[in-house]
Amino acid sequence: MSLVLDAFNPAPQAATSYAPDHDYWYSNDPLGYLIDAGGALAISPETMFKCDAVLAALRFLGDQVSMCPPSTSRKKEQGSEDLPDHYSHRLLRNPNKWQTGNRWRHLNVVRLKLWGNAYNKIRGGPRFWAEELRPIHPAHIRVTQQRPDGSLIYRHNPPNAPGRTLGQESVLHFRDVSVDGISGIEIFAAIRNTVAISLMANQHALTFLRKGTRISGLLVPT
Repeated sequence: MSLVLDAFNPAPQAATSYAPDHDYWYSNDPLGYLIDAGGALAISPETMFKCDAVLAALRFLGDQVSMCPPSTSRKKEQGSEDLPDHYSHRLLRNPNKWQTGNRWRHLNVVRLKLWGNAYNKIRGGPRFWAEELRPIHPAHIRVTQQRPDGSLIYRHNPPNAPGRTLGQESVLHFRDVSVDGISGIEIFAAIRNTVAISLMANQHALTFLRKGTRISGLLVPT
């Protein structure tokens, strides 16, 4: 009964105020929605793939988006004009030397839907300022500050190389759900409780079947 009373009559809590430079305002969870999974399972973006529903959803979204090649066009007074010879048209369809446009778009969708962000380093060349797009793992890059003109500054910390600072003009950044317009929230953290329950249910079913579905005992009311 005390639980019911506590639910309908919660104890008053003191309001908490944060300084302007407190981490609260710069975290990926300023609204407090990303609750802990309770320590039962270590949920990470990689372990999300073990959940059948998550894997199916990611494959579906990635496949659908990757089948839609982007195009570059110029707006005119009447409609628009396609520009198949523009460098951005070729770049988006052939972003780098080891990925096709299809696989590049698929990778960005998967990262966008797990990490909430997808990053690509814009590399220039002798002909154009953007001739290659190299994917950057979301765990290795983040926004660190904002310039007076509003543009962003990123910090890239690759695992086997020195860290470096990148300007917004050097990063192609896709965002998912965001509360600040600067970075997307970590989707895997927002749904990790649901995924943890699903994985634990699968583990319980597997353990039950391994025991030959034999019930070790019954509780009988007297």
